[in-house]
Amino acid sequence: VDIRDYTTPYQDWCDQAAGCPGALNPRVPFASIMNKEPRIPLSLAAPTLISARFTMEAVRIIAKFDRSTLRGALPIDTNNDILPDLIDYGTQLTGLWDCGEVFDEATVALLGRPPPDGTTTCQWTADDEIAINLGRDFTISVGDSIFLNPDRIYTIPRPQDNEYSMAASGGIRVSMPFPLEPPLIQISGNTEVDECGSVELSALDSRNLGGDARYNWTLASFFDLGINPGGRPWNRTKRILLEAVLKNATTTNSGVLYIPSENLEPAAGYDIRLSITSRWGLSANQTITVTKLDYAAPVVQIIGNLTRTVTRRSRVDILSQGTASPCANADRSLAYRWVETTGQLDFLAYPLIATSTRSLVIPPFTLVPRGVGADVNLYNFTVSAFVPTAPNKAAYASVTILVERSPVYVQLAVEDRI
Repeated sequence: VDIRDYTTPYQDWCDQAAGCPGALNPRVPFASIMNKEPRIPLSLAAPTLISARFTMEAVRIIAKFDRSTLRGALPIDTNNDILPDLIDYGTQLTGLWDCGEVFDEATVALLGRPPPDGTTTCQWTADDEIAINLGRDFTISVGDSIFLNPDRIYTIPRPQDNEYSMAASGGIRVSMPFPLEPPLIQISGNTEVDECGSVELSALDSRNLGGDARYNWTLASFFDLGINPGGRPWNRTKRILLEAVLKNATTTNSGVLYIPSENLEPAAGYDIRLSITSRWGLSANQTITVTKLDYAAPVVQIIGNLTRTVTRRSRVDILSQGTASPCANADRSLAYRWVETTGQLDFLAYPLIATSTRSLVIPPFTLVPRGVGADVNLYNFTVSAFVPTAPNKAAYASVTILVERSPVYVQLAVEDRI
């Protein structure tokens, strides 16, 4: 049935004076489909986002295209024949730039504010890759989408063949890092205290957390350090107070655990279990043994990671920090002594290595690897801090050094042939 009305002549398909915005005028009886931006003769494919991934610590999102781009340089058509006549490299994005140059407003709101109000910036790391440097105020999560601004990103053209592309469009969902690794727990702080000392442990240097972690502190066990075959009476009130401290650190999601001296019994050891869950949902556990002495003694701790990986050519610097006993009338003078406990390094054979200072410096080529390939050799260095007049009342801290083989590089001379 033909219901078209021919009685009223109508010339314009749309409001041409306004630039034809919106749909056709309802009085138009019929119209053919028209592509306002034909791809031909723009024969090169437009860039397409193929991935957008967080880095492991969520300090960046790496957005990757399927082909090399002009990095924001714009093709210019000077004669309205659709084909560009020149490339305006003055618009190319270099250095650090506002992410709003490439991504739409909704995306920028998730990524965080640019300078000067925020710290989120973008930069090209390759012709096909943008690094989004996230500030502290970002709210974007795995599964959220990022979208491109129209008419901003183009494929590198082939002007000799008269081949150009349309602008990139669309977006992509942000995904997790790959490969995804579990948290690597790093504990610092004093794990041995005297009868007047408090315990402070920090897991804030742990890695692979994605910048956002859940901390869970629990008491796994406790034991007597004394020689008492008949056992000892335990103070139930102190244990309840200790468990309350652990629960509060978990509830407040604190990466730092502080245990007052009065919550620990003297001559006792406590196994404290820490579980960390990263932003990516992976978890790791570690048990830290805390020792409470029953006499006044200094406290000593290793500054930095307690497990370190080095190569044979590395110089190893280990720094300890000793603190005099907080007990009243305690002697404030301190002395130090370093030993290697696996028996692989005899300091007597290396008289130039000072072992009576708070720092231990081991020259290159002193520690050696073992085995083949990825095998490592383990050394354990322990420092004791004590009052010179009472060397038997000392505090101890240890660090583990893993020695691996140095990488081998091959460099060819200019005229070499393979």
